[in-house]
Amino acid sequence: MIRHVWSVLCSESVIDIGTNNVSLHSVVERLTVAGAPDPERKLRINLDIVSLWERLPDEEPLRGNARVALLTPTREVLGATEFGVDLESADTCRSRVHYLDLPLPVEGRYVFEVAVQDGAGAWRPMSEVPLRILFLPPEQWPRSRGDLTRSIAERARPGIPEIDAP
Repeated sequence: MIRHVWSVLCSESVIDIGTNNVSLHSVVERLTVAGAPDPERKLRINLDIVSLWERLPDEEPLRGNARVALLTPTREVLGATEFGVDLESADTCRSRVHYLDLPLPVEGRYVFEVAVQDGAGAWRPMSEVPLRILFLPPEQWPRSRGDLTRSIAERARPGIPEIDAP
């Protein structure tokens, strides 16, 4: 059986050629986009969804299919990428799905749904990786870098007070 271990959304993933270990850079949880929502616009951004898959050592080697689907806040599928998971020669397998353009028609909580295909051909969701999208209208655009930081912080955490560490 193919088991999903983890999935992470990040701006870059690098695989070390000597050890085959992966480094995940800039884990992404939310994005603030300048401008108003636009159903026709795509955000030009580099993002990776990196996942680790496994089978237990005493299980039979196998291959299967998986996919990552981008869902809107209303659960509409904006696109999906399917790929193979090869657990025949090793008991773990890593996948990486790369995005260059994201359609973001509305503000809210988007989800990258990670799923595997069962023997009957149906997709079984294994994990959801959330991405919060916030739009910053022109009248709120910052005039300085300090303004930008404050504006993003206020929109990202409404109602949550700032705590100064000693």
